[in-house]
Amino acid sequence: MANERLLNLKAKFSALLAGVLLMSISSGLLNPVLAHAATTVSQNTAKVSFTFDDGLTSALTQAAPTLAKYGFTGTDYTITGCVGMTTAPNTCHANNAATYMSWDQIQQLKTTYGWEIGAHTATHPYLASFDATDGQPNPLTSDQVTQELEGSKTALATNGITATDFASPYGDWTPPVLAQIAKTYASHRGFADNIDQNGDGIIDHGNTYPYNDYLLYDLQVQAGVTVAQVENYIDQTKASNQWLIITMHDIKPVASTNPDDYEYNTADLDTIAAYVKPGYISSRRQ
Repeated sequence: MANERLLNLKAKFSALLAGVLLMSISSGLLNPVLAHAATTVSQNTAKVSFTFDDGLTSALTQAAPTLAKYGFTGTDYTITGCVGMTTAPNTCHANNAATYMSWDQIQQLKTTYGWEIGAHTATHPYLASFDATDGQPNPLTSDQVTQELEGSKTALATNGITATDFASPYGDWTPPVLAQIAKTYASHRGFADNIDQNGDGIIDHGNTYPYNDYLLYDLQVQAGVTVAQVENYIDQTKASNQWLIITMHDIKPVASTNPDDYEYNTADLDTIAAYVKPGYISSRRQ
């Protein structure tokens, strides 16, 4: 699987540049109701969102029914060029050993379970940097970035889905790329932009109202992240009335123990959802 690298240097200065950058993008895009994952119930309350990357089959077969038990929906950021790769191995750049939903399955996720479908580019490239060892020897041009952003939005629209929100592959972005994203989408969730950048179990970059829709910090959850650790972040979120955005990938009954496989156990997701349930608002906008 393509390695979801932490872009640590960028993460350290991203909070600093974001406020200035957003003023240059649009002074009217800081309303959290524009981010489809944001709630319209009460803004300054604790919220938890469950987001899943890539459009993997397990979003429908494992994650959706698990969250539905507790009245929660989720957001799936879909790689449109990988839709329909229902068997493995395949040619999806993100992970050619995983399986991806068909368009009919994506519609089922949306209509049966009430999930939001966001965009995650057409082919899952690095939008700002590059990695020759991962099949991308050169950075994308500005036009190529636009093709990835608009191509995925168009593919979703062709299949009856209006995508308003976007997640960058690998969390790989720069201010110019973010400006391009803002021309097409109403929000951006990163991946390297972690809520706990010091790695000490304390949220130091939480999403506090009024939210920064183009720099939404997240919590990566895969093998190696314990349920207890996630519950600790949930407790901090509740105490500070922040918005916790959980990012997952492949959900399996028996998940890999290798963090680089980006898998997580269904039973652990169930435990987390149960822990979130009392007194929390599912923060996907209805």
